[in-house]
Amino acid sequence: TGGRKERFKALFLWGLPLLCRSLVNWASKTFLGRGSASPPEWSWLSVLGQPILNDGDTCSIAACTVCIVGQHRLAFERKYKHGSFTFEAKHPDRLKNICQKRGVWSKEKGSWVSDVLNVIISTGGVPTKKVPNDIMLPLGSYVRYRQDGHLRAIRIASLIYNEGPVIGTLVVDSAMYISYLQDSSFVYQGVTDPETAEAHAVVCFAYRVVNSQLQIRIMDNQTEDGPLIWVMFGAFDRFFLPKVEAINPRLLRRKKRWRKGDQFEPLEYILSKLLFFL
Repeated sequence: TGGRKERFKALFLWGLPLLCRSLVNWASKTFLGRGSASPPEWSWLSVLGQPILNDGDTCSIAACTVCIVGQHRLAFERKYKHGSFTFEAKHPDRLKNICQKRGVWSKEKGSWVSDVLNVIISTGGVPTKKVPNDIMLPLGSYVRYRQDGHLRAIRIASLIYNEGPVIGTLVVDSAMYISYLQDSSFVYQGVTDPETAEAHAVVCFAYRVVNSQLQIRIMDNQTEDGPLIWVMFGAFDRFFLPKVEAINPRLLRRKKRWRKGDQFEPLEYILSKLLFFL
């Protein structure tokens, strides 16, 4: 009948776009590693804490610390509510000392991001300030993405959009790079002579597409305000995604005694502290 045909037609017109969107999302998740198309610009500045000032070629240590705390804030507030994560990282002086003791960091050469992340994993995580509670924010693992000619800009945009801030390593010419830090309206393009360049670690927390080119916004940990500048995707050498899980909300409260069922039992807590100083 005519009424039945109209119902089938309406169902077809309504269901076809829904089916197409489902297929696009499935293909994106299967082949690109993302669940939905990322928007042309995005920022996770709200989950980052204050910059940790680079103290004597400690850019990798500062970037790893800031990014891991940001990832913990994002994981916690995704599970609970916005603004509920109030932990802040201690200045990573002890982490620098451990890295120096293990031969991971030196004043002359600095350190590689992957080595610093491995130290953080082995020592129990990133220590926090006493308020609201001095705990360790653990790092489970990390994933590395290399600029090997096959890494697409859309992959990193999707990674930041879906997973949060990441650590990036730039190839920089120090004199040229400093001039860009002094004027945030500039977009850093990279170096023309890689032979004279140096590696530099930063936190990548935002992106935008301008004239079909991906620009990534970074926190540099050089000054109290970052600075925050834009960098072309092609200027990066590697990206690192720290993998964390949301901590137990009970850890927000300082306890006079340990209770059964807490995330960290007394022995585990003591061992994590000892590992950090070894």
